[in-house]
Amino acid sequence: MRKVQQAILHTLHKLNEQVLSLRSVATFSPSESEMGFEFGIADGVEFNYLDEEELHRLLPSIVREAPQTLDLFCVLRYHIIKAGKRVPLKFDYYMLRFTFYDKNNVELRVSHQRGIRRVSAEEIITFMTKRINEELSQNRLRPLELKNLRAP
Repeated sequence: MRKVQQAILHTLHKLNEQVLSLRSVATFSPSESEMGFEFGIADGVEFNYLDEEELHRLLPSIVREAPQTLDLFCVLRYHIIKAGKRVPLKFDYYMLRFTFYDKNNVELRVSHQRGIRRVSAEEIITFMTKRINEELSQNRLRPLELKNLRAP
């Protein structure tokens, strides 16, 4: 489970640094639109941006003792490209909770906090699972399997 948690953190850190086509995540989106993730990880009552420094602070603590849960704050930033310029759109704000159980079972709960939901919770889970599985396969670990996907 520790290696799965490390793969999750590596994946989210990488996503923090990428700008993606909105179509790579969402089914219905304008063709000239892009998005980016901003993940922050809970540290007590605060959320710390998951940058390189925070990642290197977290990884050794996971090796010592794997946490039961990882709580994250996620901002989905959207931009549309008009006349070669990036124009910001309203962002979405989500809370994510990874809960780790015995026998390599992981539960991910996604809660929409604010915004117009350009990307659904199901699309976020599917996209993140795919990216986490890419990281797991690079480390020759068994991929995560979606067993139940539903949104409130």
